[in-house]
Amino acid sequence: MDWSIAIGPLALPVQLLVLFAAIGLGLWVGSRAARRAGVSVERELHMALFIGLLVARLAFVLQFRAAYADAPWRVIDIRDGGWSPWAGLAAAWFYALVATHPRFRAQPAQRRPVVLALAVASVLWVAGSAAVLLKSPAVQGLPALQTLSMNGQRVNLAQPTGKPTVINLWATWCPPCQREMPVFERAQRQHPDVNFVLVNQGESPE
Repeated sequence: MDWSIAIGPLALPVQLLVLFAAIGLGLWVGSRAARRAGVSVERELHMALFIGLLVARLAFVLQFRAAYADAPWRVIDIRDGGWSPWAGLAAAWFYALVATHPRFRAQPAQRRPVVLALAVASVLWVAGSAAVLLKSPAVQGLPALQTLSMNGQRVNLAQPTGKPTVINLWATWCPPCQREMPVFERAQRQHPDVNFVLVNQGESPE
């Protein structure tokens, strides 16, 4: 179970905030080290960040390419939260080490600030992510929540079904919910061994 912090209508996962903090601190440390060395590394650091994010996204899309086949434009819709962080981290390190190599006309003094920035960001991200996972609440069972089926029968969500259960909260006025419905419909047909429960939020059966 992931922790999240609510900011108004937004719920930000703690792991995402850890990533932002790691990137911010890494850029700050790298910039300070570069100023002391009398060089500029902003371009290298920003490019490493961009390439890392790009590769992390592309690696995820490639891994789950079947899910994007029917609507390729969704590759750029990063709201689905699909990233492969280890691929992105490896790509950022690879670019940084290549870009600061003297063979590519880099100044020798540039490498240390760039490597220091990436090292700080990497260690903070890995340590922070591990801490979040270790401190996350234990997996809990479903609450004793009762709802009504379309024909008016009471349904107890906590009642064991002998199957894995997927619960989706939805409403007709919710655009993301409307987009998800065909996905759940296909999943129900393709996975009869899974119990799908779609719980409407405060609307009448009509």
